[in-house]
Amino acid sequence: MNICRKAGILRTSIITLAKYNASSLKSRTIPVAYYPSSSKWLQRCEPRYCTSLSNGLDDLQYEKISEDTLESLCEHLEILLEEDFVPADGDVTYASGVITLQLGEVGTYVINKQTPNKQIWLSSPFSGPKRYDFDTETNIWVYKHDGISLHELLSQELSEVLKSEINLKDCEYGRAN
Repeated sequence: MNICRKAGILRTSIITLAKYNASSLKSRTIPVAYYPSSSKWLQRCEPRYCTSLSNGLDDLQYEKISEDTLESLCEHLEILLEEDFVPADGDVTYASGVITLQLGEVGTYVINKQTPNKQIWLSSPFSGPKRYDFDTETNIWVYKHDGISLHELLSQELSEVLKSEINLKDCEYGRAN
């Protein structure tokens, strides 16, 4: 069982189906977090936004698409850091499939490849962790639980934080076909 503590919440990975009640299985929901104080399971719905996700890509396709995506994002973020409205201690690095965007007191974003899952993972100081799959129909990286693309979320959050309009949708694989 994989357990970590974050903000008073125990997050658990799927351990055994024996712990889940029959109604939970019939409705196709999976308990993913337990709040000790309320004794209630939070539930996550089945993905419903993407129909053709990155697990349909072969290894070479995934490597090319993910590398192109991260390199393009890094280039755009480097240009963004030159703007006056970005904190002076802002920095972006890209190495070994990992982008680290440091924005001083605002926080740090980490965007990285997850080759075994054929995903790109985002760790945001505001929205937390998200795992993006490549939708081969639209050619964008999508969080399958809410349908929002990686580039769209980054654009929204950075626009709010930096109080200026940021558009990362022009990056490689940032805009739907």
